Amino acid sequence: MILQVLINLLVNAKDALERTRNKKIKLAGFRIGEKTFIQVSDNGPGIDQESIDKVFIPFFTTRKKVQG
Repeated sequence: MILQVLINLLVNAKDALERTRNKKIKLAGFRIGEKTFIQVSDNGPGIDQESIDKVFIPFFTTRKKVQG
């Protein structure tokens, strides 16, 4: 399941960069004590305020086009 989450985050990051120059996606992993963290970031425009509270709702999307 973690692999699917990472794939989804990377696909979302790629999509977010569609209209961005100098595209950058960063994938980092690190440990703090006994906990392991994975961080995915990009330099896209970010999430609009209307959508920020909905990002953890399953299948929520702001995409205009269908993937396929």
